[in-house]
Amino acid sequence: FYTDPAAHLALFNDHGIVHVRDVAQQVLRVLDHIHGGLIASREEERLQGFMKSYGVLSALLHDIGMIDFRPFGRAMHPEFASQAVFDPAFDHIIDAIWQGDCGGIASRLRDLASALGQEPRLVLRELLALSNCHSKSKVPVAVLNDRLRLRAHMQQTIGDDLQVQYLRYQAQRARATL
Repeated sequence: FYTDPAAHLALFNDHGIVHVRDVAQQVLRVLDHIHGGLIASREEERLQGFMKSYGVLSALLHDIGMIDFRPFGRAMHPEFASQAVFDPAFDHIIDAIWQGDCGGIASRLRDLASALGQEPRLVLRELLALSNCHSKSKVPVAVLNDRLRLRAHMQQTIGDDLQVQYLRYQAQRARATL
């Protein structure tokens, strides 16, 4: 703590179940607040089912990488979450979401299957991988607002080794301080 107090774990938020609950509740509040304003009005079933369920799932996933308390873990937790949803160890969670049809997510993706151009369960994983977009430093608004840039960013996030991404991140931070 004495040698680098700003990096000490004690100064970081709790990223456990209380944080997840608070983020999930805030997602629901924000969706209610922006519905019909910042985002176009949606059918009640789409808002209350699909959108809110997807928002809560994203909240549950967004900080799963914070289990690694090292600086690497804190820095790379958004990318970790994106990669984790494609890991075979995550299959049982995808199966549970799909079979439970949480919020009608599976039903909606099945209904859109012909327009999606790929297997709906893969689309579910891709949607969940977007949980890394909670990090404004890793996914700036300019990237979020540009579908081509977001697609390229997500492909790199999911495809590149976390250690390689971390080294790239450290190099970017070092260049910014010069």
